[in-house]
Amino acid sequence: MPIDAEQVRLVKSSFIRLLPVRDEFSQRLYANLFAAAPDVRVLFPKDLRQQREKLIATLTTVVNNASKLDEIDRGIWSLGRNHIDYGVKDVHYQVLKDVLLKTLAEEFGDDMTPDLTAAWSGIYDELASRMRAG
Repeated sequence: MPIDAEQVRLVKSSFIRLLPVRDEFSQRLYANLFAAAPDVRVLFPKDLRQQREKLIATLTTVVNNASKLDEIDRGIWSLGRNHIDYGVKDVHYQVLKDVLLKTLAEEFGDDMTPDLTAAWSGIYDELASRMRAG
């Protein structure tokens, strides 16, 4: 289900708050991911610097295009195909969603309202659905 204009606004305004701490955020996200699902560690390079940069770049592209994801579908589909090649399974999408929401909640604290959680959940679900369609 496409996300609505208010969800887009919430995701964009919260993402702006993440940009100054993007390195720390991406480090914490991967630490949370490997704590939640140690078996996925083998899917990633030992040095995660480049991987963390790719994560932030992908989030930036998705957030910037949140109201018009159709325009970047080819890139999303390609990303999905690449993830299959890396060994990513459908179950991993839910694990990453849970970890993303947890890491966002750690960053935003009380500002991580139910509406903000729903907005990030919605955009993640839309992205994951499109990646799987690729």
